[in-house]
Amino acid sequence: MSLAAGRPRPLLNAYSLDGGYWSRRLPTFKDGQMRFLSPQLHQVLDYVTIAAFALSPTLVPLSGVAAIVAYALAVVHLAVTVSTDFPGGSRRPLPLPAHGALEAVVGIALLALPFLAGWTDRSRTFYLVLGAVILVVSLVSRYRTEKRSSVGAAV
Repeated sequence: MSLAAGRPRPLLNAYSLDGGYWSRRLPTFKDGQMRFLSPQLHQVLDYVTIAAFALSPTLVPLSGVAAIVAYALAVVHLAVTVSTDFPGGSRRPLPLPAHGALEAVVGIALLALPFLAGWTDRSRTFYLVLGAVILVVSLVSRYRTEKRSSVGAAV
């Protein structure tokens, strides 16, 4: 510990924004949150997730309610993804931060689903893994973007 302005301060603080070791090496490190996944890469991962949900009943394999839930989640995730206002695309009704909040909730719900449904087989493993992946992606994605300019707006 060193003394700075009369109060003890750790020599290595991973949460420091003062130009320390970590702030030079992490792409985005603000308020204790690491957000390094760009919206464009996040969008690609959304489509990979849709494919995972749609193909899982055949590839895992899932059956019964677990398969129906996977197909439903593929459709819902597709609707959310194409409705999201990702940067660089045409305007969409769902703001990117709302997309992120929704994914965090879905990730948590998928972690709880196998226990609430009483699944003990591949279904449990599939939903736990996908829930964890969606939650982690939601935690490391950058959802704040610059405001769009109004191209063609009246002057």
